Amino acid sequence: MINVRNSAKISLVIPTYQRRESIRRLLNALQQQRIEHDMFEVVVVMDGSNDGTDDLIAITKTSYSLKAICQPNLGRAAACNTGIRSA
Repeated sequence: MINVRNSAKISLVIPTYQRRESIRRLLNALQQQRIEHDMFEVVVVMDGSNDGTDDLIAITKTSYSLKAICQPNLGRAAACNTGIRSA
């Protein structure tokens, strides 16, 4: 059994492209997690999206740390790397 209280903070990196509604559902689901919300952060990297994902994140209130990064469309691997560097 892992004792999360003694573990390092968890960073969840989410690369996305044109998936606003999927991101909305994911952010809502993360709000329901039983792990203490100060133990994890969420980094959403929008890889050239123009579907309003950035606006969605700007108005979304969460009890966990939520960071949004916009970048030009460079592909999934680049988006993952950007998120990892930011985490």
